[in-house]
Amino acid sequence: MRFGLVCAGFVVAGALVAACGSTPSGTITLTTGGESDALTRAPAPTTLEVDAIDPDGGVTALATTKLPATSLDLGEQSQESIVDLRVQAKDDSGKVLLTGTSLPIELGALAGTSVPVFIQRTGEFARMPSTLADARESPVPTLVIGRYILWSSGGSGGDSSSQIYDTASLSPFSSPPSLPRVPASITEVGTDLLVIDANGASWLELSDSTTADATAPSGGSFAEVAGGITVSDGTGVSYVVGGTRKSGDASARVLRVDTDGTLTFLALSEPRLGAGATWVSGRGLVVVGGSSAGAGAEILPPGATAASTPLAYPADETIGISVAPLDGSRVLVAGGVDSSGNPAAIRVLDLGCSGACAPTTWSNGPTIALSPSQLFSLGFGGNPNDALLFGDDPSGASHVFRLGPASSTEIPYKVPRRGARAVALTVPAIAVVGGANVVESFTP
Repeated sequence: MRFGLVCAGFVVAGALVAACGSTPSGTITLTTGGESDALTRAPAPTTLEVDAIDPDGGVTALATTKLPATSLDLGEQSQESIVDLRVQAKDDSGKVLLTGTSLPIELGALAGTSVPVFIQRTGEFARMPSTLADARESPVPTLVIGRYILWSSGGSGGDSSSQIYDTASLSPFSSPPSLPRVPASITEVGTDLLVIDANGASWLELSDSTTADATAPSGGSFAEVAGGITVSDGTGVSYVVGGTRKSGDASARVLRVDTDGTLTFLALSEPRLGAGATWVSGRGLVVVGGSSAGAGAEILPPGATAASTPLAYPADETIGISVAPLDGSRVLVAGGVDSSGNPAAIRVLDLGCSGACAPTTWSNGPTIALSPSQLFSLGFGGNPNDALLFGDDPSGASHVFRLGPASSTEIPYKVPRRGARAVALTVPAIAVVGGANVVESFTP
């Protein structure tokens, strides 16, 4: 099968690359979304490169061309291949100025079609293609089967309507489903959604919109986790952590959702409110802060069926914080407010510490109190000690800071937002929804 690449949106689109003889052909179309000058403004890239990334992470160079260009022949490719296509635009020194990666593509299924790939400037936000039906604030988002960003209204006054943005076609659904409840928390198992509110939980099968009430397992109630964030272990098992909710009663309850939909309640050592939580490979579910008593952090190991293990850190009553792994033994804690309502310090916890533990504080953190907040490690961008901190200031306006050990820099959205929420995508990027009628994306 033969493939061509068409550069659309920044130069005059060229004709599709012709097939050789009877060889079927397909086209990859590049788009810069709402950033029409992304490939032309200074510093402008001079070279475009396309690679294929196989399921094991192997990279094969497919083609290179000088810019500006209207099309690029990627040559004949095996129809059986399933790859991610990565596009990079570089300057003369080889620095990557723009990048974009497709979801896995079965090349043999694309004869006669054109697949869009979104590329964007690194280190900044970019508006993805298409506009949304509304700009609801403080949504509850999730990523479904690694492709669809689904979100619904959150907080008081919310409703059960949803929006879905397809990161493959780069477009929103015209008629997304209504959810069976106004979600306080959402988690997904394949194409099934578990939608939780203070009164219970329901399953929604997205493929046919059927619903069913969920039965709470023994040892707790859905009300104890409603409003908590969902943390995935990377294998399809997820945890809804009640102690991470930002309002209501403190909670020690954690709901484990297995890949077959089995529900199990677990327990933290302390009831918490406004805590942060993340998954650390080889360690488990790490929960930090949100309580003036007990350990400042604790871990639910992989496969845990009961209580967590407290770590030897002093109590941490910070509310509205977020946590992200820096590596297999350290987590970064940022965002939230201390007991006086001031921005909490950015700090690193060593999960291997066994006695009289104390966080290591990073200097020059944000001076804006961000609560609630979300934290994402930028290790996937080759910056193992950097992270992005998302959050709302006391007025509700949304901000993003890039954090490093000795500095923090605010990164502006392309459009002002209130109540924005972020979702890590399958491709190396973070998407933002809420508070504006467009999806924005960031890649380091």
